[in-house]
Amino acid sequence: MELFYVRPEDVSEHELILDDFERKHILSALRKNINDPLWVTDGQGGLYKGIIRQTAPRLIVEIAHREQKTEPRPTVTLACGFIKQNRMDFILEKGTELGVGRFVFFRSRFANYFSPNTDRLYKVVRQALKQSLRFYLPEIKVYSDLDRFFADDSGEKTRLVAIDSGYPLLRTLTDGKALKGESSVIIAIGPEGGFSAEEIERFNNNGYKGFSLGPQRLRTETAAIAAAAIVGQYIH
Repeated sequence: MELFYVRPEDVSEHELILDDFERKHILSALRKNINDPLWVTDGQGGLYKGIIRQTAPRLIVEIAHREQKTEPRPTVTLACGFIKQNRMDFILEKGTELGVGRFVFFRSRFANYFSPNTDRLYKVVRQALKQSLRFYLPEIKVYSDLDRFFADDSGEKTRLVAIDSGYPLLRTLTDGKALKGESSVIIAIGPEGGFSAEEIERFNNNGYKGFSLGPQRLRTETAAIAAAAIVGQYIH
């Protein structure tokens, strides 16, 4: 299946209107035309099979079949300290492929970069959504400091933070039994340089359990994807 994306607000009872980004890709790169079939998701669990009925000035797809996909559980939130944009893109792309449902980026003591703009980040997860045949577009939030991160508590039941090899391995904290019945999990990963002692104490005070990914020192994006892969095996 080749999957395309439509914004939820562009879905009506009988048709879909795809934006210019999808239109150019479908018509110019893939050479599709009137009466060609398409599979489209709205990023909110909706999956549509449709037929192209108009290509200009807008790409309009007539809905032939629709279904609602069940949202995967538990919902996994991957929270990372800010790093360089190209490496954040890697986290977003691979994390989406692995089933992460929510991304959070925050500025902490050792994070030397911050941007409040999420438009570019959503473009990355949108492409990864289609490539990996997922039907729920991950949410993205950014925080200028840890105070705002902790204040916006999303209610995750299982809270985990990567610290160092002195803590239990992540896989021992997230086996099938530990996550059975949980609706949500959050995994916090520090920027380059990790977390300060004061920040670790704050995570502990906010109900986070420390974990390790082994004796090796991993870059932020490596640790994030390794953690997402370990927890992702329990998503269903």
